[in-house]
Amino acid sequence: MRHPKAALTATASLALCAASLAGCSRPAGSPSRAASTPPSPAVSTATAATTAAPEAEDCAVTEPADRKAEPPAGVPRDGEDRWYGEGVLWVSLPDPSYRPEKGPDGYAMKVGWWRLAEGPLTVGATRVTGAGNRRDVGKGTMVPHIPSGYGPTGFQAGGLGFPEPGCWHVTATLAGTSIDFRVRVA
Repeated sequence: MRHPKAALTATASLALCAASLAGCSRPAGSPSRAASTPPSPAVSTATAATTAAPEAEDCAVTEPADRKAEPPAGVPRDGEDRWYGEGVLWVSLPDPSYRPEKGPDGYAMKVGWWRLAEGPLTVGATRVTGAGNRRDVGKGTMVPHIPSGYGPTGFQAGGLGFPEPGCWHVTATLAGTSIDFRVRVA
């Protein structure tokens, strides 16, 4: 039987996750996605009107079905399970139809992390071709945003700032566990 405090902590964590991501909604007057595609609760529903990089179109994005194991009991599950990871580190993958917002410094993608161990979360990315080959041409590197204010474990809001569209291979590490996943920035 779960301890009542553990259930309360899990409920509070899910509420914090929802509240953190509630500020991720698109600005008033911006275009919305097609009504046939429900928005993912873990990401913004904004779309960016841009010309996609050629390799972004054939980018084999990572899907939850690609995971090697199911998320452990400590990772909250809901109807739209987008968790991907292993061991102590899990990320809520963006829905494949999601398009990051274009801003003055590039493209911003919000992500949620679930940490089952303490320690620094490090995130980096490399632009790749759709086939997965490294592509060193471009304007810069991905800049992660991992704000403070969250506990040492549990939910961690975050952002990935991409300088240009394309197919990006992201690597995140926590407490010796690394996960790799691919996202489309178009």
